[in-house]
Amino acid sequence: MNLSELFLIAIGLSMDAFAVSICIGLSLQTVSLEKSLIVGLYFGTFQAVMPLIVYFFGFQPADKIAAFDHRIDFILLGFIGIITLLFSMAGVKIGNVFGSKYKSGAELIGGIILILMVLKIILEHTGILVI
Repeated sequence: MNLSELFLIAIGLSMDAFAVSICIGLSLQTVSLEKSLIVGLYFGTFQAVMPLIVYFFGFQPADKIAAFDHRIDFILLGFIGIITLLFSMAGVKIGNVFGSKYKSGAELIGGIILILMVLKIILEHTGILVI
């Protein structure tokens, strides 16, 4: 896996956090760097912790990668966490700007975004949509 593939995976994994951050931004009256950072840290932490849980409790060929696995994990999970943090912060700001401009339709758009995300997940898991 090269750096460009890792970057694309990080972006893909952080898109759910980005969409939810937009919805959070839609609901806020004002957005500050502190609020954006809290949302970003929340999502970044969970995006980093969930693969760690799988890693520690899942199957791993420990004898083959034991000497360097922790370094790879740290780098990959750290990179994914940073990308998630940045997209979450941007999503809060974008959602707030959009919500301030289109107050009455902002919640509707946020709901539509979430419904479309759920529909995409269902279609992928049933094999109808293959990406």
